[in-house]
Amino acid sequence: MSGEEERTEKHSEERKCSDCELHYSIKEEGLHSTIDGCVRVNLPKLEKPIIVRCNDAKGSKEIKINYMSPLRLTFDLPHDYPSSSAPRFSIYAVWITQDEREQLSSSLKDCWREYRGMPILFAWTQTLEDEAMRMLNAKSVIDLDAIHLDDSSDSEVGVQQDSGERLRFMSEYEENASQVDFEKGWYDCEVCFDSKSGKESVKFMPCGHIFCIGCVSSYYRQRLKDLTTRRLECLREGCESAATQAQLKLALAKEEFERYESLLLAGTLDLMSDVVVCPRIACGAHVLLDAEQLNGTSLTPNLGQCSLCNYTFCIICKKTYHGLDDCVFDAALREELLMKHEKASADEREALFRRYGRKKVERQIEWMQSDRWMAQNSKPCPRCRVKIEKADGCNKIHCAKCGVNFCWLCGTELGKKNPYEHFNLPGSCCFNRLFEGMEESDSEGEEDEEDDWIPFLEDNDSSDG
Repeated sequence: MSGEEERTEKHSEERKCSDCELHYSIKEEGLHSTIDGCVRVNLPKLEKPIIVRCNDAKGSKEIKINYMSPLRLTFDLPHDYPSSSAPRFSIYAVWITQDEREQLSSSLKDCWREYRGMPILFAWTQTLEDEAMRMLNAKSVIDLDAIHLDDSSDSEVGVQQDSGERLRFMSEYEENASQVDFEKGWYDCEVCFDSKSGKESVKFMPCGHIFCIGCVSSYYRQRLKDLTTRRLECLREGCESAATQAQLKLALAKEEFERYESLLLAGTLDLMSDVVVCPRIACGAHVLLDAEQLNGTSLTPNLGQCSLCNYTFCIICKKTYHGLDDCVFDAALREELLMKHEKASADEREALFRRYGRKKVERQIEWMQSDRWMAQNSKPCPRCRVKIEKADGCNKIHCAKCGVNFCWLCGTELGKKNPYEHFNLPGSCCFNRLFEGMEESDSEGEEDEEDDWIPFLEDNDSSDG
């Protein structure tokens, strides 16, 4: 076979191996040329998951693998390949032992003997895939600490000897391969019930619940509007599977993702009893409190001083430092405190109690809840502004404090001589609405009264008889 024919065969072989991520270079050596390169052999999904474990400085770690990281076949094609000489090769993967590497090498040599004189790289990639899957499907556990990589193979692929690094590499590959496989399918969203492709869907792990990106985005954006300081999770009620960084970036715009991270950081810092935020709007730096402030032994209790702007403030109410005087809570601060308390977990509430004091928090919450109830169930007198609750009766209200009559519906003061004229004026928004809101209760009362009648006549009749 001429050199030109050999070179033609080599190039056709390269095209066949393109799906396996073939990389090569041609070296001219006088009248001859050699080709060296590598082939990445991707493996299909395993028949059953394999547990991969290792030990590092933080202890024992293990993960379940459904998609094993690929093999790498490096080769060197001599100038007389394939007519006479076989390629020189080496095999590498982060998960194979030395014995398994030798078994795979033996299989490739047998393949060459069978197809001697023919282009062999494509047949080798098929052999590697088949033999590797046969080995893996017979396994249930891989201990990376028991696999020692030789330096030459290690340097070729740029993977460190450390088993923890190899475990992270395999975990990342598992996540990426799972996502690629997921994107090929179609799934029903558990919220809107529309059928979406995998590229338009989000699958949470480890729960496996699937939702479309549109529903996930809408839910997460609403959570951001509520100023959530907790991690964003699966949409299924009660499920605690956390969204990954990739899923968050898929569902949120860049500005929304950055806002979420800042809210999460703020929530984390709120749980730290020794960190507060400088209340100056132009500053906002984090202030670290010393031990004396935390244990109550400081001569200047509740004093915070920003190291960036030198502002001194009370760490309870965030106003200018007022020494031993009680904090003055305005309505905005009370509302903020109540919102934090209502949305907080048990640990977050304990952090609020440590920061502000349990009695102060409970007292402020009680006042705020009272204010809310008053706002929902009472109205102010239009003259003296005292709060009035309407328990029963018509919509003409008489203020016991200042004596004014007013309409409960619109708040208008009513004349003393004829306060009911307001409800008899055609065109008025309160026309014929004097008894509005009490008709149902009156009818119920009438039914009750009928039920309470005592049958005197029947008693008299029976006595006469």
